[in-house]
Amino acid sequence: RKGAALIGGFIGDSVTLNVPAQYATIQAAFAYLSTKTIARGATVTIQVADGTYTLGSTVNANHPQGSQIRLVGNVTTPTNCVITVSGAPTFDALYVDGGNTLGYLDGFKFDLAGKAGITNNFTAVLANNGGTIICGPQITVNNWYYGIAARNGSFVYCRYANVSNSGDVGIW
Repeated sequence: RKGAALIGGFIGDSVTLNVPAQYATIQAAFAYLSTKTIARGATVTIQVADGTYTLGSTVNANHPQGSQIRLVGNVTTPTNCVITVSGAPTFDALYVDGGNTLGYLDGFKFDLAGKAGITNNFTAVLANNGGTIICGPQITVNNWYYGIAARNGSFVYCRYANVSNSGDVGIW
């Protein structure tokens, strides 16, 4: 954390939350933020160290000031910061909905050991019901049934995303 940016339930300056050094999981960092208000002009970066992160459930990235949140892995070598699930997926990996925004996502490889089939038709990066996700140039997705999707009035900006081996649609 930088400076004295955290005061009670208020984040008044830019801060960095480190996974796994400060928060064991990405979802734990978002859970912490769910109790905080981020001041206008402040930015919260969730910096994820190199490694493989096996999800047990969807990372819910919803936050009222989510446009000020950056979820960042390894922007030089995204294959060093992997998000996966054990076996075939039974849930979406990263999710934003309900008019919320994730301001920046970069430096990750969403990877599955094998190609997902129709019975595991889940999405690696999903904006739904008016959600928005803005991606940087270093996002790769491999073997998910749907790689990156925006559904039901949502928006995903992933201009340079690389999606391979999707079961149905790479970018939807």
